[in-house]
Amino acid sequence: MTCAAAQPENARLLDSLQTELRRLDREIESGRAQEIDMLDALNARQQESALQEELVRFYRTRLSQTQDSLNELKGTLPELESQLAAVNLEIARLENCLAPLSASLARVLLVERRLSGWTVLDFLLRADSWRELLERRTIISRLRSAQARRHGKISGDIQRLRESKNSLAQHTTDLQRAQQEFEHLQSVYSRTNEALLSEQRTLKSSQAALRRQLDRVRNNRRLLQMQRDQSARAMEAIGEMVASALSGKPMSGAPLNLLKGKLPWPIQGLLVERFGKSKNTQLETVTENPGIELSCEEGEPVRAIAAGSVSSVTWLRGFGNVCIVEHPGAYYSVYARLGQVLVAPNAVVSDTSIIGYPGLSPMSNDYRFHFEIWDRREKQNPLAWLQKR
Repeated sequence: MTCAAAQPENARLLDSLQTELRRLDREIESGRAQEIDMLDALNARQQESALQEELVRFYRTRLSQTQDSLNELKGTLPELESQLAAVNLEIARLENCLAPLSASLARVLLVERRLSGWTVLDFLLRADSWRELLERRTIISRLRSAQARRHGKISGDIQRLRESKNSLAQHTTDLQRAQQEFEHLQSVYSRTNEALLSEQRTLKSSQAALRRQLDRVRNNRRLLQMQRDQSARAMEAIGEMVASALSGKPMSGAPLNLLKGKLPWPIQGLLVERFGKSKNTQLETVTENPGIELSCEEGEPVRAIAAGSVSSVTWLRGFGNVCIVEHPGAYYSVYARLGQVLVAPNAVVSDTSIIGYPGLSPMSNDYRFHFEIWDRREKQNPLAWLQKR
């Protein structure tokens, strides 16, 4: 095959690589924007986590203060109850003293009332002398005054003790109510603190997931950049081949499209990637495959799909060894990821000729083979050209 015959095929490859470069540029820019969004999200999670930690510290402090107050109240209540019991005993004792004193005072008042009702004649008839009468009346008056003072003092003491009792009882009730409120508050603080700790654990888990996702995005960007660099270098190589094939002639013979849908498979293997766009679930990227990808056994031969002439044999980063075969009608078949190539440029091949053998893929750790079909500058779906399995 002449150099001019290789020109359309090389131009199509160059156009395909340019399209692939533009797609990779878009993927890289999208990954950069995604990384910025994830960094913003991670920063927001970190701020939220810092606020949650501050809330946890606040509630822990309040819970500690509440526990201290509750312990203080529990220590105060027994003393107040003891004081209240002592006041009750003192009130009972004074009431016991007040009863006979009240009876004695009543008798003195009765005697004094009787004496105050006597006439002069009564005094003369009943008393032995005026002196005895005056002494008796003075003693009774003093006794009444003394008992009245004592009665008043005891009554006053009882009243004050009852007021103190009521105050202590109210204080005890208030403390018991405060203790119940503190215990309720302690329960609320405990539940709130546990909820905050749970939210904090969830936030930390979310942060870890975001960091892992961010690492994946950054790794995807690096892989895409590597793929773009490889495609750019491959485009330069194809450009050089196009420049060297400006004066060739087209290949003669029956065009390949007459065999569309009847062409043999280039290798026996498992179809793992189809033609067109596909999503990588591990890298979370969408790529466009210009051909098909097959997983093969080691040593399985790669054969030409139809008669033609070897246009070029080269090595491209990301594709490995590549062999391009030109077929009549300006059709091309591309055999890539070859571990071994058995043909040379300008060699004539048939549909039984062995092109080479698949190579070991470091990404998938198995033997892979990549296959494409081109119609001038248009990429074709190989499955539409190959025999149905």
